[in-house]
Amino acid sequence: MKKLIEKFVQSGTGQLNVLLIMSESNSAPSKNFTVEPHDSRNPNILYRLYKGEEEIKEIFELIDNELSEPYGLFTYRYFTAVCPQHCLVAVDTERDNKIIGAIVGRETAKGDTVKGYIAMLVVLNDYRKKGIGKQLAVQVINIMKQTCNQIVLETEVTNTGALYLYESLGFVRTKRLYRYYLNGNEAYRLKIWF
Repeated sequence: MKKLIEKFVQSGTGQLNVLLIMSESNSAPSKNFTVEPHDSRNPNILYRLYKGEEEIKEIFELIDNELSEPYGLFTYRYFTAVCPQHCLVAVDTERDNKIIGAIVGRETAKGDTVKGYIAMLVVLNDYRKKGIGKQLAVQVINIMKQTCNQIVLETEVTNTGALYLYESLGFVRTKRLYRYYLNGNEAYRLKIWF
């Protein structure tokens, strides 16, 4: 698996390598994963699955500009290659389909436990407080529920908006993680079980 991911990162060729990686992973999609394309609150926002390598730079820049924790390009390529069905974007159809939000996740299996993990959820600052982050989260949760029996994530203890969002969706705080982030901030680990 590691060699396949390294090959993907070095070649940057996308689709063929994604298929190779997924054939080696525990989470190869065996179901038809669908996304509700619109919600009535934001008719100009389109929700869809990540298309592939051609979008990685735009997602990387969005997350890098909007989140406090820095990640390298390899991190995004890892998640999008291993579990592309858990990577969704929100685009503004009135702004030339600009990506204005993204959620990135994966799943792992150990014994009878299949765990979903939400690594990043980001919405461009101008689009916040419009339900876009919630819509992305709900959609990836619905996809993960098809194969996972729990979902885990971490968020900064000071990020009250994220805590409110996830707890409103049924997540519970299970652990406080001290000095979890590179900036020294603490995090809560949150989980939901199915």
